[in-house]
Amino acid sequence: AASALLKVLSSEWNIVAIDLPGHGEAPLLLSDHRRAVRAALGIDAEGRGIDVSIDGLAKAVLVSLKRDHGIEEVDAVCGYSLGGRVGLAMKRSCQRGPSNIMAHVTDRTKVMLLSANPGSLPTLSPTGEEKSDRTLYDDLLAQKMMTLWTSYQISSTETSTSASYSTWSDFLSNWYQAPLWGGIRERSYERYSDMVRKRTGSLTARGPDLAIVLRACSPPRNIDTDWSGATASRTLFVAGDLDAKYSDIGLQWQKQCPGLSYAQIANSGHALLTEAPQEVAETLGAFITKTVKVLPEEETAFVPFSPSVDREDGSQEDTVKVGQEAVAEAAESLPMPKVPIELHSLDFEAYSVELQSNGGKTKGAFGIGWGDRAKPNADGRLDERRGFIINLSSRDSNLVGIGEVAPLKGLHQETTEEAEILLDLLKKRLIAAPRDSLPVIDAEKVLALDGMLSSYVDTLFGSLGLSSQAEQASLATSIRSGIEMSVLSLAAQACKTPLPQALATYSPGSPEMPAVSPSKLLPLNGIVTRGESGGALRSVIRGSRRSSANNDDDVAYPSMKVKVGHRSAKEDANSIMQSLSSMSSFSIDGSTGKRAGGVRADANRAWDEDSALEFASALELLDPDLIDRIEFIEEPLQSKYGFAMQIKSLEELYKKTGIRYALDESIADLAEEHDYEFDAIADGIHAAFVEQGRAYGCSAFVLKPALLGVELSMQLARLAHGELGIGAVFSSSFDSGVGLAYASFLASVSDGLSSANTLNKYPHGLGTFSMLSGDTLSPPFKSYVKKDGMLQVVTLGRALYGLSLADMRESFTTVVPQEDDAPPTPFEEVDPKPKESVQDATQQKPEKYQATASTSSTGRDISVQVSLPLPFSDDVACSRFSDLPQQSRWSPWLNSVAYLDAGGETEWTLNVRGVQYRWRAISRILDNPRGITWESISGLKNNGVVEFIPTSQEECLMKVKMTIVTPRVLASVFRGTSSFVEEFLQNKLLKWSLESFRDVVKADLALERGDVELGDALFGAVEGKMNAIEATLSYPVNKNDSDGGTKPSGVSDDGQEK
Repeated sequence: AASALLKVLSSEWNIVAIDLPGHGEAPLLLSDHRRAVRAALGIDAEGRGIDVSIDGLAKAVLVSLKRDHGIEEVDAVCGYSLGGRVGLAMKRSCQRGPSNIMAHVTDRTKVMLLSANPGSLPTLSPTGEEKSDRTLYDDLLAQKMMTLWTSYQISSTETSTSASYSTWSDFLSNWYQAPLWGGIRERSYERYSDMVRKRTGSLTARGPDLAIVLRACSPPRNIDTDWSGATASRTLFVAGDLDAKYSDIGLQWQKQCPGLSYAQIANSGHALLTEAPQEVAETLGAFITKTVKVLPEEETAFVPFSPSVDREDGSQEDTVKVGQEAVAEAAESLPMPKVPIELHSLDFEAYSVELQSNGGKTKGAFGIGWGDRAKPNADGRLDERRGFIINLSSRDSNLVGIGEVAPLKGLHQETTEEAEILLDLLKKRLIAAPRDSLPVIDAEKVLALDGMLSSYVDTLFGSLGLSSQAEQASLATSIRSGIEMSVLSLAAQACKTPLPQALATYSPGSPEMPAVSPSKLLPLNGIVTRGESGGALRSVIRGSRRSSANNDDDVAYPSMKVKVGHRSAKEDANSIMQSLSSMSSFSIDGSTGKRAGGVRADANRAWDEDSALEFASALELLDPDLIDRIEFIEEPLQSKYGFAMQIKSLEELYKKTGIRYALDESIADLAEEHDYEFDAIADGIHAAFVEQGRAYGCSAFVLKPALLGVELSMQLARLAHGELGIGAVFSSSFDSGVGLAYASFLASVSDGLSSANTLNKYPHGLGTFSMLSGDTLSPPFKSYVKKDGMLQVVTLGRALYGLSLADMRESFTTVVPQEDDAPPTPFEEVDPKPKESVQDATQQKPEKYQATASTSSTGRDISVQVSLPLPFSDDVACSRFSDLPQQSRWSPWLNSVAYLDAGGETEWTLNVRGVQYRWRAISRILDNPRGITWESISGLKNNGVVEFIPTSQEECLMKVKMTIVTPRVLASVFRGTSSFVEEFLQNKLLKWSLESFRDVVKADLALERGDVELGDALFGAVEGKMNAIEATLSYPVNKNDSDGGTKPSGVSDDGQEK
């Protein structure tokens, strides 16, 4: 067809025909004998490091056009079948503007599709079930292709080659019986035979390559709205009249987009280029040379991403100006966001948490940080982790967004003291700033993490007068990261969705093809630091693989990271060997991507090339198979001059040793070099990974949100998965629970990307929580980590979402009305009488309830005193209330209370908003007056006393005094909003508890005296109230929540997520 087209076109046209990756004469991806054997033996993972999705193929073509052919702008694109889909994706890939490494497809480019699927047209959109069926069919077909090819490669003989040809012929015979081929075998057997011969040769040569392309390009796995981005007058769709499926697509697309050209080739099926090459060439030639007049409404001029405002004439003007004037101009021109948030104030509070190592036996940790800080000596010991919990408050809706600012010496350039000065400056300027000078947060857009969050933060800093180059440079990366966390928290609450689900929901993609399908569980890796002694090292590693019934801290991580470097090669190799000897055999669950038995190392650029080779030799001396079981080594080589040179050196090391590597410091250096601008960073990565030759040894990027920033980390993760086909591992900077939580949310979204297949997902580096002696979260971050090293992301997300005071106020006031205007309800107080009717018993007015509360100056200690008259004696009340395991009968949020010994120690489990809190307490029965006193000895800090004061022989007054010490992370939140917290505790939580206790005991007493009708009615009333309370405290309805309910699934008794 290309030869025929050359004859049709004038000499000014040049045709470039490119074999897609995995096809034709393109370099082999998987289809060589050595890789087949290694894959069959489970040594290599299929498809690792290869992106052959539609987007991956499109970018490969664009890079080749510029690199290999010197083409800057493409005049026309033509693609058959899969090639047509790639052609449309090429146009979408160029919508962000010209690239230094890719040719550019513009709205002037003509696009011609031959029997190609343009996406899900509205009238032909498949159902969810049809998409699932198609994905399953493609996966099974790809697996069959892989199995057939591998079996004949391993048993390669003359006989097996002949059998292979015969098998592929049978395979293709079934393939070409599909209706879209229009019965080509019967119509033209000669052409059919030629097709089978050519396809058999392709499958024999590169079956695995074609299999992974088939799987990755399955339509449901790729964006299916590219048809809508085509310029109709510059688009041609061609199909054979015997191909009913694609003929219908062409007609429907033309109806949907008037002006689009559609041509039908007579007496042809899907194989247009084989059946009618001359007719196709003439059709294409006529369309290419035709002068096109584009209607004004069709024009879609490219606008590169930058903060901009619309002029009245429809053009755009860059908002390069910073400061209050520019913000005011933009605010007048930009449309109001669907979910707007106005900032009100910033507050922060310092924290300090001790670090420990050697399983908690040694104070501090060695070798933490980069450069000289990575050396395991006394000067590099880190004894405590210091930082700040910050919160941004919204103006009207009282939302509070929480983040963490925690500079780490040896990693961040700023110190903790400098960060505090900058935070105080931001706090003061935010208070002084006029309301109309501050930018408005567009909640939905910042949650996309695709440039808008950084743009907002830049604008915010400019509006606060931090617009000079010096001041911008002084804004520490740790502070920027903390601000981004807080803004995202505000946005998620404004959208009434917990942050992990919100990030997935608003991730770039189409409604028909969501970009993310996050998992509820996230794998973490454990860590062995350089300071671990030999015995302690063995203890830490073995503890990672088995759990002790007597130690709640034992976690069996799916992977362990061992710090190497700054020691002898033999010592480092022995550390790896000890890790591997105590881990199970390496495996990957093909359906979930869950890994087991993995070990990785982190050298922190400790070695020159000779030292790295010496380490590899030491591994081979211990066991030649060790290298194949190492996931990767983070930054094995000392820094070279420039990112591209660093990658070149690492690739040379990979070729010599077979040890794969991951990039950590190199990514951070590149980000700093380009002022944390994603587009510039991406160009640098493309130049190093593509222009100087494919980088096959890189397994993953290691991304630290506390250093790189939240949004940039997510953008780099998408680039790693989607464009390079490698992993993205989110790692901590020894943050407290708040920073760890945000990193885990990003990791879950990254792993859920459609481009993140099971082969490039690695456990994430968030196991540093085990080295913290305390935490800023309560319950601590570690309470969400299961015994198998899997983090319960959904539950953790709900816990942080529950910190929204505005959301709590909205739920409580709408579900439970205030006393003054509350209508009669079936669970109100009744007058005690020897015999009363059911109607009387359930419709009396409530008795008087009294309450007072106070909060300490720090905002952490909240004390409450409440009382309620009870219609039964103090003896009855005390005996019923002190039966502690019965507490959950009148407290719907209280899961259980259990006695642990005869000395009065109990364990309490509380469930609020889908989050479990556990604590242990010592209680003691009081005699005069009757009652019970308690004090927690672990977990949530609280203490109090309940007294039953007799007011008559048949009545008493129940008095409760209690104090709750709020977690540090909430102290600054409670300060300034304590009136609401006090009101909630005294007039909601405790009031409900006391009233429910009263009603349950009354129902018990009714049944005990034989009044079944009254008892059942009272229990029915209590149940109704309990359901209302439980609904009040449950999670808001979220249409995107996979649980599909109105409250969270929570955690079962064995720690499994329901």
